[in-house]
Amino acid sequence: MRLSGFISYILFAVFVFSFQADAITLNYVGGRVFITTDVAVGDDTIAANLIVDLGMPYPLILDSDFAKSLESKDNTTTVLLSKSSKLTNIKFQSTELRELREYTKKYATQLKEIPICGIIGLPAFENAAVLIDIQANKFEYGEAASGDDWYSINMVQTESGGYRVEVYPSQDYKLIAAITTGSYDTWIDASCAAIAGFPAADFEKYTLGAVNIAEYTAIRPLKSESPHPDALIGNSFWQNFQVIIDAAEKKIWLRPKGRKISDLKERDFFKAFIDEDIDAMEKYVDSNPSSRLIEEASEYLLQLKLADPTSTKEDIKPAVDRVVKSMPESYASEKLIAYADQLFGSQQYDNDIIPLLLEEAKTCAMKNSDATPFSYEAQGRLGRYMILKKDWPKARLHLLSALFGQPNNPLFNYWMGQYYEGTGQLTRAWSRYLKACIAENAPPESFTAIGQLNDNPVFRSQFSMQDAEEYLEDSIPSYNPAKIPDKFAKPQTTLIEAFTSVNGAPPAQLELALRAIADINEFTIIDYHIENDKQTGDPFETADSNTAAQRYKINKFPAIVVNGVSVDSNQLQSPEDPKYTLIAIAATEQPSITEFIPQVKKSDANNSTWTITIPSQSNGKFCEVYLVERKCMLPSSSLGMYHNVVRGCLYSQQSDSSDITFTTNLNKIQTDNAAYISVMETSRKIKFTTIPNYIDSNMCYIVAKIYDADGKLLAFGKKDLRQDSNNAEH
Repeated sequence: MRLSGFISYILFAVFVFSFQADAITLNYVGGRVFITTDVAVGDDTIAANLIVDLGMPYPLILDSDFAKSLESKDNTTTVLLSKSSKLTNIKFQSTELRELREYTKKYATQLKEIPICGIIGLPAFENAAVLIDIQANKFEYGEAASGDDWYSINMVQTESGGYRVEVYPSQDYKLIAAITTGSYDTWIDASCAAIAGFPAADFEKYTLGAVNIAEYTAIRPLKSESPHPDALIGNSFWQNFQVIIDAAEKKIWLRPKGRKISDLKERDFFKAFIDEDIDAMEKYVDSNPSSRLIEEASEYLLQLKLADPTSTKEDIKPAVDRVVKSMPESYASEKLIAYADQLFGSQQYDNDIIPLLLEEAKTCAMKNSDATPFSYEAQGRLGRYMILKKDWPKARLHLLSALFGQPNNPLFNYWMGQYYEGTGQLTRAWSRYLKACIAENAPPESFTAIGQLNDNPVFRSQFSMQDAEEYLEDSIPSYNPAKIPDKFAKPQTTLIEAFTSVNGAPPAQLELALRAIADINEFTIIDYHIENDKQTGDPFETADSNTAAQRYKINKFPAIVVNGVSVDSNQLQSPEDPKYTLIAIAATEQPSITEFIPQVKKSDANNSTWTITIPSQSNGKFCEVYLVERKCMLPSSSLGMYHNVVRGCLYSQQSDSSDITFTTNLNKIQTDNAAYISVMETSRKIKFTTIPNYIDSNMCYIVAKIYDADGKLLAFGKKDLRQDSNNAEH
């Protein structure tokens, strides 16, 4: 039974095909076949190269950018194949064809500068038979008429519209193989090859109908985690035949060409690859310098050597040289830098292989002006490596060279910051970290680094947030209204309390509005930070901020309280424009309250302990005293400078007709805040990039508030903690 079935395969079919009159040139570059066409919508035509993939289930897939340029309203187009041949009303799909964009760059000359704009499949030709002859650069389509000496292969159509054929890697083992003319390799799943008894896919017989594929091409064993068919037949096989694919008859017709052009020596590479055999791979690379696989083989040899824990610098150098020799300078440099990055990631610093890779990448890149950017990338990483080795002079030399070429590169600036921090130049380190943070694609580590410096007491004793704001001058958003509401000209308002967050647009516009007020008027403004969304968080949030919100019965954020009276919260959140906040504040009824001056006295030389006296107020029954920091920086996913941030409550007790005097320690505020943030991170399952623990007493003031028996705000007072300052900044 099996024998008779096999004999039916080897019978030759007697067919010849009648095709369109004018020939269409089939181009073959880099293992892919393509045709040059004009793609039209209406009267507009655009020249385009289209990959021909007769195994694809779709008529036409276009690159998304090209598809947009067609401006087709119904996603249909006409493909002009020649002067007398065109395919009309072809339905197309669009997607980002990244791989083909890279293919276009690599083979731009062979493509005559016409980009690959899409892939055309067998359904585009409806029920016509399609002929391709790669060796003769021939492409035709039409109807079958008569002919002889063709092998016949049955096809099976899948639910998606694609086609499959049966292949036999061994006599009793059948696989269903996909077909493609859109790529080169013919492969089999590695596990299927192992089941067939040939793990390296070095088959003696691998049959498709009456044809032994193994006689015509090496078969690659494919190891891949992504979904894929059991086998694929590509152009490495089809290029040895004249091929006709007939969708109507569900047949493939093959007629061998007189010349076999596939390289069967590629089996040696595939076997070395599957066996991870360094010696065999080395032999293949050295014996086949002109192989199409030489780049891949050289790179894989380097991978094997890098993965071998016994490899030394001397072992790896020849493999690096082979990569450099086999690839264009830009590709080789990029590959070597990528492998150096992998070693950085696995913290393999002890064998000097990283600098070997980077020095070779730098040297290689300097040979070609197109590869020059990679020389800077290599220099920057050499600087990083020298930082890890604490070789500060070499680190500085490499990093300055890298920054000379790419002064705004965020990684280079981050590493330069590490150099300055390592050599004790903390202000310069902060500046470099800042430059990294404000760049596009800023490394997350730069935010952590600048945050750690912000919390470094030694550094902050010499560097304030006023200094930081000067560095950030061009990076901080500001709002300069052309006209402030008239009510602000002679303000009755004296105390504005805001409840905001570092997250979201409404809090941001409120913050900008308050800065605009503070810049032109003598207001006292304090900002409690609370994050209403429990899935996120605000590292400035404190338990005391929540207590203040409860006192004013605020449950919707952001919010503003003016002299103890809440502003209509709806006007603060929509539309998102600071001017609406200004108007809302100006329109709010502002009861008169008394202003007094507290007394503060420093009790230690470290600016951490203070004695504070609050003068008594008529009808005062309750007193609160808050610590407010004028300027705080939050380096997280973006850089933010926040003003008048409430850092905690220093005092909260019943009061009477006598003055209140108490002593407080700012360190306790820091400790309490750190504990609160820790609980917040645990309960909300979040992790802040940085936490602004440090409180700069030189940037702080206190705000005391006195309430009557009904909880109404009667009076407030403000006093700067700086002994040499009589006026507080806003």
